[in-house]
Amino acid sequence: MKLLGVTIGGTLNYPMSQGIDSSGFIAELYTAAAGAAGLIDTVNTSSPYNATQDTYGSGIVQTIQLYESATPITSIQTDEVLENAPPGTRGTVDVSFDNGSSWSTATNNIGGDSISSFTGTSSDGGTYKLKLKFTIGSSYVSATDHVWVTTGSLTEAKISLAGCGTTSDALCFGGDTGATVVISTTEIWSGSSWATTTALTEAKAQLTGCGTTSAALCIGGGTTASAEVNTTEIWSGSSWSTTTVLTEAKHGAVGCGTTSAALAFGGNSDAIVNTTEKWAGSSWVTTTVLTEAKYSMGGCGTTSAALCFGGYSDANIATTEKWAGSSWVTTTVILTASNTMGGCGTTSDALSIGGHTGTVVNTTLIWNGSIWATTTVLTQSKFDMPGCGTTSDALCFGGNPGTYTNTTEKWGGVGLQKGFVAKIN
Repeated sequence: MKLLGVTIGGTLNYPMSQGIDSSGFIAELYTAAAGAAGLIDTVNTSSPYNATQDTYGSGIVQTIQLYESATPITSIQTDEVLENAPPGTRGTVDVSFDNGSSWSTATNNIGGDSISSFTGTSSDGGTYKLKLKFTIGSSYVSATDHVWVTTGSLTEAKISLAGCGTTSDALCFGGDTGATVVISTTEIWSGSSWATTTALTEAKAQLTGCGTTSAALCIGGGTTASAEVNTTEIWSGSSWSTTTVLTEAKHGAVGCGTTSAALAFGGNSDAIVNTTEKWAGSSWVTTTVLTEAKYSMGGCGTTSAALCFGGYSDANIATTEKWAGSSWVTTTVILTASNTMGGCGTTSDALSIGGHTGTVVNTTLIWNGSIWATTTVLTQSKFDMPGCGTTSDALCFGGNPGTYTNTTEKWGGVGLQKGFVAKIN
């Protein structure tokens, strides 16, 4: 059979397509990149094309003539070609058997369902022709299938930084840009890009933080590798100012909560500590300690419900601890003992992002309130970076994949729309 101007046969493999079994059928793949090869009618295609990622945005993707033969078409199957994950809302496809001006609607037949009851099958002088017009939805969000994709980079590569916020509004502050050069830089995320804003009152790394882009805390850290600080800084939305100090100087702690109610737990203060400190909006007070001393953990939550996982204390730790407002109790361990991972979420839904298990990993673990499970990996292995957001919508930025990076990754149920596959009887 002649398809796309080339006589082909046998099995064509396209593992990114979810809905069609290609065994024993004639099939062809046409992607965004293939548009340059003359498979896409660029004049009548309205979907914005991203050359960097080779993806289409929302709108129409129309093909040129895909089929021209004296053999009638009795059925067609179509599917999306996606990178990383299937969509939650499929697009639609329309079919034309003439010059593309008359279309037979075949709504919601993307995904492997056979299109066989179409109109317009009359031949043009004994020749059957085919064009397809795909309508891509604006959102390919899935509730269950999530992936990491890279997005706008930090203004500089760094590790040991702190962060807070959401995927649409985030804050990044402090860190180390190499050779133990600690920095005071603050960057703010708009949802698509980072921009520098007012710096911290002092340069420091291995700090922690919590809050939002309009009200955040910066807690502890180190001004050099051996000089921990007890400084607390508060962000007003435009600038940092110092406020009441921690009860002890430390780095490598975890912070969570808000500017009016926060926790800081664990850390290294010349010795590794199990201290928990509680912030009520104006000062820190010690409260019930962790079940073990550790630092460089992952963590998330609030002053009434918090999670602490992994960390380091002479060796990597797999412990998970849960805070119920007055004390810590151990619960199911993470799958592999590790440290310096990113963390975000709540005590019922959390992510552990990357980390160091003895080697740098790209692992993402998801917590359902009682157990950890592996899920889709980061785009690169890395450690010593923050995470923020939720189990359905998260950010991870900076870190060390072998050399310091400025990469930002976004976690969500979004499959990148690379193109489509068609199978003709």
